[in-house]
Order: sequence, then structure tokens, then C-alpha cells
Amino acid sequence: MVLNLESLRIYTNLLKVLSEIIDNMADVEKKYGKKIDEIAKELLMPDNILELSKKVPPDIFNRFISILLRLSILANKTSNLLQLMPDEKKNLAKELKSITEDMLGILNELENYTKK
Repeated sequence: MVLNLESLRIYTNLLKVLSEIIDNMADVEKKYGKKIDEIAKELLMPDNILELSKKVPPDIFNRFISILLRLSILANKTSNLLQLMPDEKKNLAKELKSITEDMLGILNELENYTKK
């Protein structure tokens, strides 16, 4: 039987995480006055990426581009998230965690770079 205390706890935890994601999205949208997809498109506009390439060290920029490519590969999977098999979801989560760690590393380096 699917309906039991453990499954209800798992579903409740998923709702909690989803509510945090939605809340964070709303905060970003309020701050910038745009929908989250508009913000993402603006961040990824070629002109903005070119401008970034002029402002940061080449090694950081190259790693950033690598992250963008990895994210673009995952875009289709994230849009069809509910249709993925459990192992595919696990692999997707693993890759997103890896991308997040890499991006946090870049952000830390950029913070140190801008302090110089």
C-alpha cells in the first residue's frame, strides 16, 4: 500500500522543498521586477556573456561556460521531470548538485577576485 506514514512524511518533505523553491523564486522576481524565466534569459544573453568574458579571468569564464553547457544538456530532462524513471531522477539530481558545487566555487573565486 502506497498510503502509509512514511510515504506521507516523504510527500510532506517534498512539499516543503517545493514551497521553499517557489518562495525563493518569488523573492527574486520581486527584487528584479521580472519573471524568473525572463531573468534567466537576460543573464544568458550573448551580450551579457561577452561582457562577463571581459571582466573575469579566462579560467573562471571557461568553467562558467562549461556549466552553461552542462545545464543546457539537462534542460530537457528538467522540463520532463515527472516522466523520468527513478534512476534518471537520481542521476539528474547528482549532476545538478555537481553543477551547483562548481558554480558556488566560481562565485567564491569571483568574490575574492573582486576584492583585489
